[in-house]
This record gives sequence, C-alpha cells and structure tokens, in this order.
Amino acid sequence: MKRFFLTLATLLGCGCIAGQVVLQEDISLKDKKIERAPAGTRVPASVVQVVETPPPLVTPKVSDINKLFAVSDNGRWGMVNMEGEFAIPPVYDAMKAVSCSHVAVKYDGKWGYLNKKGILETPCVLEEASSYENGYALILQNGRWGMIDSTGKSCIRCDYNQLHPVREGLVAACSEGLWGFLDTKGSLEIPFAYEAVTDFQNGRAGFKINGKWGIMNRKGEILIDARFDNVEW
Repeated sequence: MKRFFLTLATLLGCGCIAGQVVLQEDISLKDKKIERAPAGTRVPASVVQVVETPPPLVTPKVSDINKLFAVSDNGRWGMVNMEGEFAIPPVYDAMKAVSCSHVAVKYDGKWGYLNKKGILETPCVLEEASSYENGYALILQNGRWGMIDSTGKSCIRCDYNQLHPVREGLVAACSEGLWGFLDTKGSLEIPFAYEAVTDFQNGRAGFKINGKWGIMNRKGEILIDARFDNVEW
C-alpha cells in the first residue's frame, strides 16, 4: 500500500505547478508507461496528463481584460494597460483580439483562451481557436471541430469536419461531407443531408442538393425547392 501511494504521488507531483491538465485527451497507465486509451474510454480521475503551458498570468492590475491592449514585444505577445505597462507578460506566440471578454492565445504552437481576469481558462492544447462570438468559440482538436461556451466548457464535441459560428441559435455543421444544423448543445436539429448550406438569417437558410440551391426554414422545411444556381438575400 505504501508503494502504491508513493508511485501515485510521484505521478501527480511532477510538473503540475508549471503545467496545465489536458481535459479532452484520454490516457491510461499500462506497464508503467502513459499511453492513449481508445476513444470513449473513461479515465480515472487520478490519472492526468500534464502539458507544458504558461501558468495563469494574473496580477492585481488585471481586473478586466477588455481594458487592455494586445501588443507584440520582440516577437512575443502580451497585454498592456493604459499606462503602457505589461499586465500580462509577453510570453505568447500569437494573440487574437479581445472578444466576449476572452482572448485566444497561442503558446508552443497550440491555442487556448484567457478569461476576463487574464487567467488561462482553456489550456493551450488546441490546434486552432476562433475568437468568441455571441458567447461561443469554435475549436479544432485532432483535426475535428467543436465548440465551447463562455466558461470554456465543451458544448459541441470535436467531431465535425467543419462548423460555422452560431447564427440565430443554430450551428451549421459538416459531417463526412454532408451539412446539417446543430443547436448550441450539440443536438441535431436539421439532418446532415445537404452538399452545402448558408447560415440562418431572418429564420431562413439556403441549402444545396444535386448541385442546385433552395431555401428552408428553421424546422428544415423546404420553402423554395432546390432549382437555382445560387441564392442570396
């Protein structure tokens, strides 16, 4: 029993101060080596993977990230206050504009998000990360797109070839070459049956089938049959 606790303590203690825990990649212990488990495998809470990312960069000067400015210094990005002082040190490879009180940041080739207080809320483990829009952001992980909400919680799993930003409560999504629409919780609202779609606007969206375009409503009901070369409104 003593030997077990010593091994577990060693695993959990190494690098945990300087790193961040990966939440979306499953791993397991086998033959004293850390290996990836099959997709869908439930991982014990005691087993974590530590990724070298910068620690939360917060000082008493960071009360609202919306009042800061993203700047580059010697090729590294940080954020300064109105006095030109660094509130968030320049340690990032890249940084996008503040949106919905969040900032997408890139570190060591991977993306994550700072929240309103400048805390690294989503670790830098993503292949791509959009700016927040209407309270949601699109993320790319393992070559698939998903979506997170304003708390950094996953609301649409990274299962899709492409995703569009939320429009009128629906998300255009492509799965294995066909398009449909999800709600903001990831539930399928309009089946994957179309070659292409437009985002919803005023309760209507364009859809393409057999090379021709038509128009549908939010229920997926056909308002205008697919018989046109293109649609705009």
